[in-house]
Amino acid sequence: MVPQIMEESSNKYPPAIGTIYKNRGRALAWTQYTVIEFEKDAVFALRASDNNYFVRYTYKKLSETETEMQYLEWVSEGEIESPFTQEILQGLKELMETVHDRPY
Repeated sequence: MVPQIMEESSNKYPPAIGTIYKNRGRALAWTQYTVIEFEKDAVFALRASDNNYFVRYTYKKLSETETEMQYLEWVSEGEIESPFTQEILQGLKELMETVHDRPY
């Protein structure tokens, strides 16, 4: 999946606006996000608990084996500390294309 994420959880599934999502990386520190936009099989957006970092995924199923995905991350102030690389995004896209019952 995403190499920087060692563990993740949410307070409910399937996700909806207001769902709390947490993940932790190699440093073992948990980061918390809130789902701020959600439309099944179309849009999934999160706001970090610091209210500064945001991420938004949009996707569209093109066929049984292809997905068009757009990924956008931004901060209100400053610079993004560890932006996703193209390699990570490609891996995420491939995962989405192989999972028929996508979680988002």
